[in-house]
Amino acid sequence: MNIIKVCFLKGGQPAGKSYLYISEINDLKVGDIVVIRGTTKGQVTEVDIPLESAEGIKNIQKIVGRAPVEDLEEKEYGGN
Repeated sequence: MNIIKVCFLKGGQPAGKSYLYISEINDLKVGDIVVIRGTTKGQVTEVDIPLESAEGIKNIQKIVGRAPVEDLEEKEYGGN
């Protein structure tokens, strides 16, 4: 289990502040796109956050997983 920070995407770009999430994916890097819940996506802004930084936060949610490859291609190339 890793604690990461994720910034929501708006129009395919990170917008606003980053929030703490739990990830069971061990090889996430800053810049990776993840699914937060449903179809909501975010960009990883920080990884390997110490557990002490999350103490006192009662309900840290888990990310669903990595965004599908086709979503990444649409973000990079603007889609068709």
